Amino acid sequence: MEIFNATNLLYIWGGFVKTIEISALSIFFSLIFGTVLALVKSYAPRPFRILVSAYIELFRCTPNLLWILFIYFTVQGLDIVISTIAFTLFTSAVMAEIVRGGLNSIPRGQFEAAQSQGFGFFATMRYIILPQTFKTIIPALFSQCTTVIKDSSYLSGINVAELMYTANVVMAHAIDLSQVLMLYGLVFAMYFVLNFGISLLVMLVANIGSPSNSVKLLLAGMALSSVCSAFSSFVVFFAHDREGMMSITYWLMGSLAGANWGNIAVILPLVILCVLFFITQYRVLNLMLLGDEVSITLGTDLHKYRNFYLLVTSLMIGFIVYASGMIGFVGLIIPHVVRILVGTDHKKL
Repeated sequence: MEIFNATNLLYIWGGFVKTIEISALSIFFSLIFGTVLALVKSYAPRPFRILVSAYIELFRCTPNLLWILFIYFTVQGLDIVISTIAFTLFTSAVMAEIVRGGLNSIPRGQFEAAQSQGFGFFATMRYIILPQTFKTIIPALFSQCTTVIKDSSYLSGINVAELMYTANVVMAHAIDLSQVLMLYGLVFAMYFVLNFGISLLVMLVANIGSPSNSVKLLLAGMALSSVCSAFSSFVVFFAHDREGMMSITYWLMGSLAGANWGNIAVILPLVILCVLFFITQYRVLNLMLLGDEVSITLGTDLHKYRNFYLLVTSLMIGFIVYASGMIGFVGLIIPHVVRILVGTDHKKL
């Protein structure tokens, strides 16, 4: 029996839509309720702070699945309502601590300046403190959003027709292991696309109004590398060609078995051109060591240079990796060794 027919695919798509609906509603209400809890814990009288702290610790120290089952057996209603209530109660405790961390990062001088201008407490929170707080907590906030989406798979345990539940129903009609693996591969891809899209949105929102710096680029590169590595490992795991699997594995580890002089003849001119280009850019590269703020005061905007350097470097590294595979220690260790031996002046490097 072919499990990837139109009926089954539409059924799985319906589960995917329900996953998004439940996650979106839970995140929306959790953010509102969590913000209220954070404000109470930070600025309310002591008795209210104690009650809120007890609520937060109660949910943070117990598993989410426990509360899903508790709400399922105690609350009557539509499955989407039950699911939203369960996730909102649990996630609000986490959101509260995220928001409270953002509130604590705001300097006390912001409050004093607002009071000197005649702002009351609520006006200060609305127009001054909370906007800065939410901008600060964007990475942690979206990370929790992806956690809610992934944890929505727990709802299959109470027969809510979300993505994982629909996949399990369809899997019951699978006739061999390959169909099971393909089905779960589809579920993997749907979760991945949704959560990776959120990760890209995080980087986009975090960079609004401020150019990307080296730290952001490094963290984004490490995250993207980890995701791509996990995906390539997933593909290798489900491959049926033993020799192909070994070849890919050796290439990922950095193998020169497939290298030949023909490849070098193609790659060498490009590498030489890129090296000569970077030799002429040593002044800008030295300026990068001083940071963006110093470079701007010296009249140089590093943002456009950084993007162009990334393009040239990616082109050169892409051709090298094509020939030799990803020999990780070259990119991680060699630059540091050379800097120790030669120094930090890019004219010598």
